[in-house]
Amino acid sequence: MNLAVTGDSAFLAKPQMRNVQKQYNKHEGYVQGYSIIDSYSENEIPKDGKRSTIQLVHEMGLEKARRIYGENYQCLVVTQCDGKSGLYHNHLISNAVGADGKSQRGDMTKWTKLAEISDEVMIDYGYTPLDKDNWRLNKTRKQEARSKGEYISPNERKARKNGMKLAKDEVREQIQKVIDDENVKSFDDFKQMLNEEYQIGVEDAGTKDGENIKYSFSYTNKKGETSEKTIKAKTLSKDDYTLSGVKSKIEDKLLETNEFKINEDDLTREQQQMLSNLIFPEEEE
Repeated sequence: MNLAVTGDSAFLAKPQMRNVQKQYNKHEGYVQGYSIIDSYSENEIPKDGKRSTIQLVHEMGLEKARRIYGENYQCLVVTQCDGKSGLYHNHLISNAVGADGKSQRGDMTKWTKLAEISDEVMIDYGYTPLDKDNWRLNKTRKQEARSKGEYISPNERKARKNGMKLAKDEVREQIQKVIDDENVKSFDDFKQMLNEEYQIGVEDAGTKDGENIKYSFSYTNKKGETSEKTIKAKTLSKDDYTLSGVKSKIEDKLLETNEFKINEDDLTREQQQMLSNLIFPEEEE
């Protein structure tokens, strides 16, 4: 779409896209392109391998590309029925830079909007897509999982499946080791030891309540290069490593070892009286 290619010369799409990027000096330092996989179940499109079927799937892929990218963006649509499943699917590979020099933004890069357009095309072609609220439900589930620190990205899931240890798993273990250390008796001790022992920084995440602190650390990426990463406490593990979570764990440890102390000078008169009543309860009349 918006490219001078045929089925036999699809490889020419890349230099044409690059020419547009170079025209606006966006061939380096900018997002270069986007890839969408538009797949169909056997219930929707039976895998009969017929030429007419793959043409239909291709036509729907092109229509989705037209509605998403219009006349301003180049998009290559490749239709296949290969792989283990043998199911029909489209690859929509688009240039991130438009003919007017503007980069894709807004709804064009939101998968929720793309899912909505995909559903509309399916219906127009007489097919029933997945439950119309399916992608909305998935979006809600994803947001809830993120807020609970339970979200696992596709890359993370793949890495775990291959037995790889993730950087954030190691950071989680190191944070817990510092919390459990007998010499850590305050949040300041925690921050200092975490930085000295493991070079992990603790920063304010800028939330109103100050709860969701963030941790910064270095790690080695897949290319063997050292990268810097900052991750919010709740992304690491729900509420365990937030400000109150760390303080609570340290207090629990001190209580177990009878080392928990209260500085009465920091208490208000009412709090001091409450503490006094707690330790020396008044006799009932």
